[in-house]
Parts: sequence; structure tokens; C-alpha cells
Amino acid sequence: MGRREVISIAAFAAVLVLGCTAAALAPIIQESYEKPDLAKMRAYRMSLLTDAQVLELHARAVADSAKQKQWADEQDKAFWADRNRAITECESNPANKLRDPIHCSPPIPIEMMYAGNQALVEPVSALFEDYVMGICSTVKNVREARHYRCLP
Repeated sequence: MGRREVISIAAFAAVLVLGCTAAALAPIIQESYEKPDLAKMRAYRMSLLTDAQVLELHARAVADSAKQKQWADEQDKAFWADRNRAITECESNPANKLRDPIHCSPPIPIEMMYAGNQALVEPVSALFEDYVMGICSTVKNVREARHYRCLP
């Protein structure tokens, strides 16, 4: 066997090994770029939970939404109470009104003109989905989804 034949055989073997390696890695590479299907992930995550766990997550979502609503109510009441107190102080003393007219009629922030802090309250359904999906709602590809047990 001559030197040329040995080189040809070695080159053929290298091409064969590279071809087999590429064929074996192709599905892994494809998973790294393929976007996961959110409906499939949700169905898989729900299949991992028992009925009791689903009910517990929903109850937690209801309780957390109620806590958020209570906090928002308290914040809104505190804002309006402080604003009304400042206006009442100014109205009771005309000298204060002349000294600091901006303090006597403070502007109302845009968010308070519409929904106030109530806009920050997440609905029960959104909280429940967050609890069910967990980190799965942030995965970028199928490979990550499988790693975090979002897909089988």
C-alpha cells in the first residue's frame, strides 16, 4: 500500500466519522433553535400535577390575588388621604396657599387618575398560570424546555 492510498483511506475515514457525528448531533442542534410549543408545555406540566396540587395552586393564586388587591386598596386610600389632608391644610390657612401654591393643589399622577394601584393586581388566572408553568414560561428553545422538565 502506497502513501497515497493510506492518506486516501484516512481522509475517507475522517469524512465518515464527521458525517456520523453530524447525523447524531443534528437533532440536538435542531432542539437548540426550535421554539417550544406553549400548549404542549402547559399540558405536560399539568400532567405532572395531581388533582390536589392543582387545587392547591389555584387556592394559592386566589389568596395571592386577594392580598394584592388589599395592598392596592390600602395604597390608593393612603394616597387620596394624604392628598386631601394637604389640600385641607392649604384651604384652612390662606398664607400657606400663597407661600406654596403647588403644595396646595398637587398634580394627580396619571396612574391614579385611571385605575390607581388596582392596575397592578394580577388576576387569579394569570397567577395560576404562573404557578403551573414556573420557569417554563421563560424558556427559549426545546432543549431548555426538556432540561427544566417543561417537555417530556
